[in-house]
Amino acid sequence: VVVNERVGVFSRDGQIGPLDVSLDNFFASVVGGVTAWDPQVRYDRLSGRWFLTALNDGTPNYILIAVSWGPVITGSTNFTFFSFRQDEVSPPGHPDGWADFDGLGVDRLSLYIGVDVGSGFSGEFLGTDGFVVNKADLLNGVLTVTAFRGMYPGGNHRGPDDPRGVSNDDPNATEGYFIGTDVNSLGRLILRRVTYPGGIPTISNNISLTVPQTSQPLDVPHAGMAAGNPVSAVDDRLFTAAIHTNKLTGTRSLWTAHNIAVDAEGVATGFLTSDGSRWYEIGNLSSSPTLLQSGTVFDPIVWPARYFFIPSIAMSGQGHATLGFTTAGELNYLDAGAVGRLAADPPGTMRPFTLLTTSSTAYNRWLFSQQEWGDYSQTLVDPNDDMTFWTFQEYCDNTNSWAVRVVQLKAPPPATPVSAAPSSLCAGNPSTQVTLTGASVSGSGFFDPGPDTGGPGFLNHIAASVTGGASVVGVLFDSPTQVRLNLSTAGASTGGQDITVTNPDGQSMTGTDLLTITPQPSPPSVSNNGPICAGGTLQLSASTVPGATYSWSGPNGFASTQQNPTIPSVSA
Repeated sequence: VVVNERVGVFSRDGQIGPLDVSLDNFFASVVGGVTAWDPQVRYDRLSGRWFLTALNDGTPNYILIAVSWGPVITGSTNFTFFSFRQDEVSPPGHPDGWADFDGLGVDRLSLYIGVDVGSGFSGEFLGTDGFVVNKADLLNGVLTVTAFRGMYPGGNHRGPDDPRGVSNDDPNATEGYFIGTDVNSLGRLILRRVTYPGGIPTISNNISLTVPQTSQPLDVPHAGMAAGNPVSAVDDRLFTAAIHTNKLTGTRSLWTAHNIAVDAEGVATGFLTSDGSRWYEIGNLSSSPTLLQSGTVFDPIVWPARYFFIPSIAMSGQGHATLGFTTAGELNYLDAGAVGRLAADPPGTMRPFTLLTTSSTAYNRWLFSQQEWGDYSQTLVDPNDDMTFWTFQEYCDNTNSWAVRVVQLKAPPPATPVSAAPSSLCAGNPSTQVTLTGASVSGSGFFDPGPDTGGPGFLNHIAASVTGGASVVGVLFDSPTQVRLNLSTAGASTGGQDITVTNPDGQSMTGTDLLTITPQPSPPSVSNNGPICAGGTLQLSASTVPGATYSWSGPNGFASTQQNPTIPSVSA
């Protein structure tokens, strides 16, 4: 977790780890004796590395990068540090330029760092730039940066404002992206596609995408607010953006979100009463990007309305999505919250929101002034299982104090196992395939992240177990309601057995008495009516064994699968 003034590593159960230092101390080797701020962090499962960026507040300023040596962090010494002066990368930028609000994305090939650029002397807005950092070089200790100047040149021109670098964990990705809002056209997003002809990054022209009407957000009132002290929702900028693949459909899409002012119907026109969190799913990225769906989380009450702002969103491999945000209102303190949707929910909809914190104190840090509120908001999918969400959101943890709450959000459990085919197996068989069918309830389902072709693979996969000593040799995922089990009944107990399926996130569901293991039968006794005379018929007989199949063979190519076959016209 990185915020202004602090870098910390935590265990999954919330215990502070071996890295807990100030942001300035963390970047001390490259910060240049000034202050580091606006930090970003991304974990890249493809390389197993953590990437951190920040800015320093010198004029002109530098962009700072830290790369971990691996996935496990024991301290600042586990990182390699880099920096570059943002106006000197070729082609050079504004000589007095000052980068702000860096947006970091990481994919197979590069780091994508988008920034706003203002004059370090006059404060005049000069436009937006994008920097593409070669990831392979960076991992080898070499800083290779390509600059794309004036993606939005300012004024009445078009281009991505507050550009976000887009993260993508596709191990076969061949292109990268920046995305931002169009400051001169509410209801429009602009993408820039980065490709690599000859291995050198080049950038596309503006790719415009029309979305439902947007608006600049309102300042946010909050419980205990002193006169003139609303919290700033910043503007309509996007906060994070990521591409992920729905492993069940194969659809690869980009998810992003921002805050806008809305009326009591959730529309950004008419009488605007509060702020809503607008989210988007964008597909068809490699050709003509299209809006697959969008929605807005809002309060339908005119007053006292709850506001939803500074949002971030992610989709899991199951196609489910989670949106996290800060929420407040005239009667509500500043809290962290989240909503979710299941893959099968109607497009553009979210389920009711959940408060993740319960603040009871007011935030009036600066009297008679708009209260600055950080733009820390990140929602991610666990790289181990591709189904668990983690959301990082700000809230007021004490009087005039803010903190970041980290919350783990579990997917629905596996489907409930209801039948097995075949439902009866003989003991002693080393390998038998059983098809297990489950019932989906409230979004429950079996899941496996798949083989991750070309990538490092996922740590956790679907698993199963059977009572009575039967061994599960393998599990093949077919669908959210069907898996195939390869079972060995060698040494297993006889009788009715339960089957338990465990999803990659550790949640399990059990079906009772779905499988019966029967004793290995004794071989059948066989007889015939011989000896017989020439021209007679030989009658073969075998005793009945429940569930058995029969196979006879003899001279002259004789074969039969009947239990009691005959051989007519026997010669002498």
